[in-house]
Amino acid sequence: MKRKFLTPILGLVLVLLVSCNDDDNQTDTNTLAGVWRITAISNSDSPLGPVLEPEAGEEISIQFLRNGVFTGSTSRNEFSGDSSVSSNELAVSALLTTEVAETIFGDAFYGAMYDSGNTNSGLSVFNMIIIDDDNINLEYNDFKFMSIERK
Repeated sequence: MKRKFLTPILGLVLVLLVSCNDDDNQTDTNTLAGVWRITAISNSDSPLGPVLEPEAGEEISIQFLRNGVFTGSTSRNEFSGDSSVSSNELAVSALLTTEVAETIFGDAFYGAMYDSGNTNSGLSVFNMIIIDDDNINLEYNDFKFMSIERK
């Protein structure tokens, strides 16, 4: 299997159209509503670490419902869980998944979900960096991120 590494790109897009005003930059769960695909993942501890992209024809997609529930699939597995958004932070809980051997990109996705976990709360927590209405970077553990794009 061929790994495709790139120089780090700014970010990770996952979901969210941010509600902005002069004194607040808040995002709610409804802004995530819709279908997103993961375009890049960096699990490196360095800002210059490699960025992994999906192989040709491979896709990880996530559908966020307005009630915070999400479902999705990698090339080989399906997953679901609950999410909440507060102050541009995405928290994921109760991640359930099938367990078929994954691709390298799929392994990176599940690795990001695990690495972003908070041992006290049991939640995977991401800082959402809104690039535009259709692109979000989900950052965690300093330099690590997943980029998502609205489908």
